[in-house]
Amino acid sequence: MPTELEPLKVVELFAGIGSQRMALRLLGIPHEVVAISEINPKAIESYEAIHGPTLNLGDVRDIEHLPACDLLTYSFPCTDISIAGRQEGMTEGSGTRSSLLWEVGRLLADMVDRDIPPFALLMENVDAVTNNTFMPVLNRWISRLADLGYTSSYKVLNACDFVIPQHRRRCFMVSARNQMSFEFPIGEPTDLCLGDMMDCDVPESYFLSDEKVAGFTPLPAKADSRGIVIDGDLNDPKNLEIWNRVYSPLGLSPTLTALSGGGTVPRVHVIGIGGGGVYLLVAWTSPEGFPAVANRTGMFTAFAVFVLLSGSAGIRLSSWTPGGVSMSIEIDGQGIRIRYLTERECWRLMGQPDWAFDRASGAGVSRTQLYRQAGNAIVVTVLMAIFYGMYIAQTWCRRPTLDSFFGGVADV
Repeated sequence: MPTELEPLKVVELFAGIGSQRMALRLLGIPHEVVAISEINPKAIESYEAIHGPTLNLGDVRDIEHLPACDLLTYSFPCTDISIAGRQEGMTEGSGTRSSLLWEVGRLLADMVDRDIPPFALLMENVDAVTNNTFMPVLNRWISRLADLGYTSSYKVLNACDFVIPQHRRRCFMVSARNQMSFEFPIGEPTDLCLGDMMDCDVPESYFLSDEKVAGFTPLPAKADSRGIVIDGDLNDPKNLEIWNRVYSPLGLSPTLTALSGGGTVPRVHVIGIGGGGVYLLVAWTSPEGFPAVANRTGMFTAFAVFVLLSGSAGIRLSSWTPGGVSMSIEIDGQGIRIRYLTERECWRLMGQPDWAFDRASGAGVSRTQLYRQAGNAIVVTVLMAIFYGMYIAQTWCRRPTLDSFFGGVADV
């Protein structure tokens, strides 16, 4: 472990846009990223626009030695693990993108041989890595790390328990030397909703055409078990079901993917713009007898909804089923429109500050790449909670060994 006077030396493998580095920066933990490994030229552009020029060792398969460091991070590709991917696995020697994990083992073994092993390792990947299909390989990886002197702890964490209103479950694993086992943060459900991350003034190019909106089928807006509210669908037979969905800003965002924009970006209802329309919401009777609207933050009365729509003339409650399932708010001259989340909003949903997005977009990175980089990133607030435990709160415990029970000198 580095002392309080020494900056943490970090190597980021599969660095992307540098989410780990951002988390350390926002926490104010003194650190120095001595090297990264990243092969996507657009991700490198964004990384350096945000963090400045950094030694890039390139393709992990071509690296012979890593520099000495205190923390090694490796968010290896999820391409062959994710349920949205090819499901070809991460078995050592299989040649899949996800099997690049074992290159990390090769480089780590070299560091151990050179007597410069990092104290801690941090892995991140999709939660599918812990399912029945891939868990045997993950256990082999944990065993490999144990052979190299590391004790590993892992946990699946959801971004919506760490401030960010996105349902995004990811597996994190912390491995450390000296039989030190890490206790992960617990988190708590966020009070924010998708609408809190959205901009009001969005260019027209993000909105669906009237022709596409004509295919919109409203549904009774109801939050699912994850807190995601689906308002309806666009009934496009060419799209996958998930791409037909229209989400409410009153719930969580669905998981952002690494697909490259277009129809794959979540669509969201926008209220109070355009001409004519009815907005459907779930409602029931509040204790005071007024209609109340479902929201992850609790219940608020229909009057509060009208306040949210302030500036729209002629708002009125057009129908309400007492104690029932739906309420309609009719807005004269103010219709509902549907638009895509913007790239900035997607970066916010990954916990990236606006200034970081401004630096990346200002460097000329395309909209498509900005969307992709958001989907490929790690939620910064989750990393902040982990690093807080590792380096500030020091939530470590020493794992018992046989020697600790039976070794030592008797005092009787």
